[in-house]
Amino acid sequence: MMGAAVEIGRGQIFTATAEYWREPSSTSGELTERATFGAHMNLWFLRLEGGVEKGLSKDLPSVTGMAGVRFQTSFGGRRKNRTDLGTVEIPSRYQGGPPVRIAIVNFAGFEEQKAGEMVARHLKQALTRYGHIRVVEVGEGAEYLNPDAALQLATMSNADVVITGRVVRYETNRSSRPNVPLVLGFPQTAAILETDIRVVDRTEQGEVLSTRVGGSGSRNRGVRMFPTPGDDRTSYLSVI
Repeated sequence: MMGAAVEIGRGQIFTATAEYWREPSSTSGELTERATFGAHMNLWFLRLEGGVEKGLSKDLPSVTGMAGVRFQTSFGGRRKNRTDLGTVEIPSRYQGGPPVRIAIVNFAGFEEQKAGEMVARHLKQALTRYGHIRVVEVGEGAEYLNPDAALQLATMSNADVVITGRVVRYETNRSSRPNVPLVLGFPQTAAILETDIRVVDRTEQGEVLSTRVGGSGSRNRGVRMFPTPGDDRTSYLSVI
């Protein structure tokens, strides 16, 4: 299968797709070929959709098509997120004053999915928003450091605080509500992530703060014309 797409306004205004399929026939076992074309355009609260399939082999109809108008509602295309944080009191010395140097180690666990790198990256992005915090780079290794190792790293990198942790749960589930095969789909992706976080403070004789952080998110993009596995794998996992 090969395909191409053009989007205007990141798919919010106009999207057009074209695909070429070549696969074994379900009846004769010979190769069957077809081309599909689809497009949608958003006009205020209306969405105009249309699609055409051109059969390129004798076992398929010459041309088939469909068109429709969909009312945009809040039930499709929304992201739902939930985050649970342990009860943590932030010491007053970190809420202002002189700069605080923080080293963040890539979290351990689920290395093949790079879940720990993702968590560390988002932590760095969040902390750089505060003017009195300086993020110290300590390499790309992923490890759940014990307090002594974290203190040693803090000394070597001249950091005041070291944040380390591990991902204890990382799940992504792709599903689809009832659909019309090869014509209409309602792909949906949900993700769940839980981590154990350890914060070691070198300036306070190795004081350790431990807590668990968990979050979940889901995303659906409403109706998809001529859905393909790529709709789910690329669009929705990248969003989550």
